[in-house]
Amino acid sequence: MLGNRGLALFITAILVTGAGCDTSSTVPHISERSRTSPDLVSFETCGVLEQNLKANLTEQMRVHLLSLNENGFGPIEDDMAGGVPAPGTTGGRQEGIDYSGTNNQESGVDEGDFVKTDGYYLYVLSGNQLVIMGVPEFGQLVENVSVAIEGRPNQLLLIKEADNRSARRSVVFSTISIYDLDDSHPLRHLIEKDMGDNGYYWYTVFTKITIIDHSNPYLPQVIDELYFEGSYQTSRKVGSEVHMFTYSWTEIGDLKYWPDLPEDYYLIDPGNPLREQLWNKGISDAITYNDQLIAGLTLQDLVPRTFLVVPDGVVPYDFTAQGCNNFVIAEDSMSRGFTSIVSFDASGDEFTFEADHVVSNWSIIYASSDTVLLAEPAQDWWWYWDNDEFEEATNIHRFDSTATGSLEYSGSGRVRGTVLSQFSLSE
Repeated sequence: MLGNRGLALFITAILVTGAGCDTSSTVPHISERSRTSPDLVSFETCGVLEQNLKANLTEQMRVHLLSLNENGFGPIEDDMAGGVPAPGTTGGRQEGIDYSGTNNQESGVDEGDFVKTDGYYLYVLSGNQLVIMGVPEFGQLVENVSVAIEGRPNQLLLIKEADNRSARRSVVFSTISIYDLDDSHPLRHLIEKDMGDNGYYWYTVFTKITIIDHSNPYLPQVIDELYFEGSYQTSRKVGSEVHMFTYSWTEIGDLKYWPDLPEDYYLIDPGNPLREQLWNKGISDAITYNDQLIAGLTLQDLVPRTFLVVPDGVVPYDFTAQGCNNFVIAEDSMSRGFTSIVSFDASGDEFTFEADHVVSNWSIIYASSDTVLLAEPAQDWWWYWDNDEFEEATNIHRFDSTATGSLEYSGSGRVRGTVLSQFSLSE
C-alpha cells in the first residue's frame, strides 16, 4: 500500500449559478486558485474520493467551456517447437560478461523493452507475437517457438531463477483497444453497457499483463492474465518483483465541450449585444448540464477498472470494495487522471498483485533498487487559465520499494519548472 497517512480532504464547493431562461444569464465562475503542499494524502472514505474526483472534473469542464470563443479557439482536451537444436540452459553465461542486456538507467533495476535475452534465448516482440530464438552458440540464432500476444505488445521483462540460467518466465505488457475486440470477447461484453450512444468507450484502452512460463523452452505456457484500464507507461523489475505503471483519464462520454446555440446565431451581427448574450447563455447552460451530469455519476464511473482472467472467463476486480486507502492525491491537486502502479512477484506459484493509484497528471517514472520517484506537473494546463499568479511547478513523490510486492510512500517535494525525462531524475 502507499501508506496510511490520511486526511479528510476539504472539497471546495464549486459555485453553481443557475442558467435562467432569459438571454442575460450570468455565466458561472471558477474557484479561486491556491497552492499549499505537494504531500500525498489518502482518502478517509470512498465517498470522499468520489466527491474529490467529481469536483476536479466539474472544475476542469467549467474552465474548458469558459475558455472557448465562438470561433472554436481555446484549449480542447483530447484524450488517448521441435526439430531445432536447443541451447543449453546452464553453463555460466552471464549478463554483462558473455552477452549484453537492456541499457538500464540504474544497476540492478531492469526496464521493460521489446527485445530481451537471457544469454540462451532471444525474446522479441514482433507484431502480435513473442518470438523466441535459441542461441546454441554465440553468433548462431535458430527460431525456437512463438507465443501469440493479445493486442499490441509494448514491452517485456524476463524472470530468472539465477543469473547464469535461462529465463523461467516472461511478462509481456500489451495495449488492448476496445474498438478492436471481437463481439464475442468477454471483456467487451463487460463494459459495453457503459459505451453509450456516443461510443466513447469504443476508444478506451486497457493494458494487459501476460505472464508466460518457459520451464519447457519448446512449449511456453500462458499462466496468468490481467486487464488494467489505462495506457501503459513503463515497467521496472528488481529480482522477480515487478512494478507496472499506467495512466488513465476520467472521461465521461456525454459531457458537453461546446455550447448549444440557436440555429440563426451566426446570422446575428457580431456587434449586436444579443449575440454575446446568446453565447453566454449557451455556455451557462452547458456548464449547468455538465454539473448535473457529473453529480449523478458513481465512483465506478470515475476510477480505473480491472479484470482478471480466470478458468471460467473474465471477472471484474473492484479495488474500492475494501475501502479507498489505495488512492492518494497531492494536497492541492485538481487532477482527473490516475497514475496506477501494479506490483507483483512474477515468480510466485499463485498470481497476486497490489495496485495503488495516485490521482495525478501524467507522470515521469524513475526507479532504483529501493526507490520509485513519480514526477508530475503540480497542476494541468487548464488550472492556469485566467490565472497569471502562479508559474509551472513539478511535484516529486518518493516511494520505498524494498517491501515485497508493494510500495510505501515516504514523502513529496515541489520544484519550479517541468521535468524533461526519467534521466532528469536520480537520488
